[in-house]
Amino acid sequence: MENLILIDWCSFTIRLYDEQNDFRYSLTDVVDLLGLSDYIERFEHLNGFYGYKDRFYFGGINLHCNNENSNTIWVEMSGSGCRTFETYSTTDFTYLFHFFYVNKHIVNITRIDIAYDDFNNVLEKDTIIHHITTGFYISRFKSIYSEISYTSDDWTLYFGSKKSDVMFRIYDKSAEREVKDKIPHWIRFEIQLRDDRASEFINKIIDNDLNIGLIFKGVCHNYVRFCKETKDSNKQRWKLAKWYEDFLDNADKIKIWTKCDIDYNFQRLQNFVQVNCGNAIDAYIKIKGLDGLDKAIKARPTLPNPKYIRLVNEMLGSDDTNA
Repeated sequence: MENLILIDWCSFTIRLYDEQNDFRYSLTDVVDLLGLSDYIERFEHLNGFYGYKDRFYFGGINLHCNNENSNTIWVEMSGSGCRTFETYSTTDFTYLFHFFYVNKHIVNITRIDIAYDDFNNVLEKDTIIHHITTGFYISRFKSIYSEISYTSDDWTLYFGSKKSDVMFRIYDKSAEREVKDKIPHWIRFEIQLRDDRASEFINKIIDNDLNIGLIFKGVCHNYVRFCKETKDSNKQRWKLAKWYEDFLDNADKIKIWTKCDIDYNFQRLQNFVQVNCGNAIDAYIKIKGLDGLDKAIKARPTLPNPKYIRLVNEMLGSDDTNA
């Protein structure tokens, strides 16, 4: 599996009246902006909070509306919401970020999480903790602390406050997902940005031709530097540790965020099978039965698609190139 960068949280408010373009947004317009008009009926109407009377929910996406003190709609996509957006939307984050960039007068980005997923042992828990405990790092964060579960392999290292404008998280994603038997090494390095810092990140992505790896690397290097062990008392002269230099360069090579992860791939497969092929498969099974369907699929004239082979290997923990 290749290392990747993905968007793992995205929330923003949009002002309902755009004076510059003389346009008034409705909830339907916001759903259309997200490219989810075909799924508008899947949004469940729930009680609102944070001053909003109403909330419409679909697969990790919350649309908060009707706030007497704020003429806005608040769009909140959690990690699962980002995957839902990537799975079902007719658009993508490239379009959405360009919309933010062009419509700064009505859009306020409240939070963006950018996650780097390491499957190839670039990041190692023991190495990172060693550099923290021995003080071989330079950081702009005042607070660095860890949360470790002593009943499992879960551990999370935090840089900065959970309520600050910039926070880093490094943790064992395979332990969190309980998939270590399938994915032994899956370390996530996550940047959480709020308000102006989130807007600045989006602006830099657009200004640099969507090179998210370059911007991700710049933010990491600016806030934390893990260094080689040295006797030099001046930390500013310390050089980067080889593993951290490899990590930054690896991130730099990722030019654009990955639009999928394991959950997303399977959801997309399932959606395609149910929506596009469901009726045909149902009819075939009724005529030929499950054994007949299995024989027909094995006799298909087309070669296996690499993306489906990769998905099977990821989901079943196999390395079989003929899966």
